[in-house]
Amino acid sequence: MLIADAIIKAGSETAQGGVTSYLHPRPGRTEPVRKTVFARKFAPWNVTISYGLYVDDIDADVRALTVDLGMVLAAASNLSKQAEQLSGEVGTFLKGVRAA
Repeated sequence: MLIADAIIKAGSETAQGGVTSYLHPRPGRTEPVRKTVFARKFAPWNVTISYGLYVDDIDADVRALTVDLGMVLAAASNLSKQAEQLSGEVGTFLKGVRAA
């Protein structure tokens, strides 16, 4: 099936449109990569409008966000431990002040 046929078929699946995937090289490249496309038919003009994303771009973004989230969680954990330690030291200091 041709890519255009797959997009037209996906756009006609429901009134809200549909999704299809295929392998296609990026512009200026020769290696095919997976591309997922949302398509929707616009009946008054008998055209199908589509928008696609390369799946490896999405995977790279998810990996980057996962690393960022891990760093934020590690920093928050470290701050929590430091705050706990500091509150213990302040508590010990206040006990000493009250005893004096």
